[in-house]
Amino acid sequence: MSRGKFPAKETIQKCTEVLDTYHVSDAELLASRAEAYILNEEYELALADYQRAHETEDSNRIQDGIKRVQKLIKQSKKRDYYKILGVRRTANKAEVLRAYRKLAIKWHPDKYEGEDKKKAEKMFIDIAAAKEVLTDQG
Repeated sequence: MSRGKFPAKETIQKCTEVLDTYHVSDAELLASRAEAYILNEEYELALADYQRAHETEDSNRIQDGIKRVQKLIKQSKKRDYYKILGVRRTANKAEVLRAYRKLAIKWHPDKYEGEDKKKAEKMFIDIAAAKEVLTDQG
């Protein structure tokens, strides 16, 4: 994923260099950096750039960017059961169960090989909840 010819990280770096070097608050640069932050899933930083851009320019692009980032922040705080199990959103019940079994074996608190048993317990609970939600036929 890239914007133009630069990958997101490089875009962030170039925009930051210009903003810092010239001590400007150029709305176009801030909006471009915000878009790169979105690609990196750094939503809070993207929102800060859009809000800073809004101070100098009140365009539809900036306002739409702010709304979009706020929505992404809200979505990112919700549990993504597909992500927890590492399956596609189009996964069928068999794929969900297969992923659940694999992860349940890895994270089961009684079988967990690592030192952080609390993390294993939390992961196991999240994995079980994801399976329940994604296989519920009701």
